[in-house]
Amino acid sequence: METRGTLQSRLQTIEQDLRNIKEKALMADSENLNNLVEVIEKVIAEVKKDLNKTKDALTETEACVEEMGRDFVKKSELQSYLDVQIKAAVKNIENEGDRPE
Repeated sequence: METRGTLQSRLQTIEQDLRNIKEKALMADSENLNNLVEVIEKVIAEVKKDLNKTKDALTETEACVEEMGRDFVKKSELQSYLDVQIKAAVKNIENEGDRPE
């Protein structure tokens, strides 16, 4: 039969073992949390990088669309100018055809 002192000693040992287990478990959880935080930070960094790439691509696309718009205006202006010149040339040809030789 165990004496009271021996039981007390065993209880203290069990309590200490339990504290050690809790510390290790908390440390393990802490390490897992740190690892999880690192993974999340990496993912966030990648998302930011992708967002910056997308932003840059959108900026380039916007510049291209603006350039296309300017080109369209120039083309329209040129087409109008050519239409006026062609009509004037046709009118001159028609007028020359009405003159006596």
